[in-house]
Amino acid sequence: MVLKKQDEENMILRSQQKRKINRLHSLLNNLRTKLANQEKQFEEEKQSLAAYCKSIEGHCKEVQRRMRHFAAIDAEKFLEVCLMNEKEAKGLMQKALDADRIIHSQLLGLPWERASSLVPQQCWPSGVFQEEDGNRAG
Repeated sequence: MVLKKQDEENMILRSQQKRKINRLHSLLNNLRTKLANQEKQFEEEKQSLAAYCKSIEGHCKEVQRRMRHFAAIDAEKFLEVCLMNEKEAKGLMQKALDADRIIHSQLLGLPWERASSLVPQQCWPSGVFQEEDGNRAG
């Protein structure tokens, strides 16, 4: 009788352990499935982000190219305006010198000398511009 009762208890215990093992196997399979799905999702997201980064890099390079292009155009235009202003200033300076020469020689009757120290060779500091034909200091 004691053996029979112990046998029944062992059987119940084995049955419970088998159910527990089956439940744990089921849980393990579910976790493996979730892991596989998560890894697949992370891989897809990684590829998507890599493509996005590549796209952003391309846009950045395009913006840099445009920036260099417009900087070059702006520098050209700035140089043109400076040269135009310099030409106009030199023309006005020449008119003023001509008027000074006429006043000295005709009205005052004095000999006139051109003051070379008053006439700058260029209007901007040296090293600012380098003209393509090499006429300007660079």
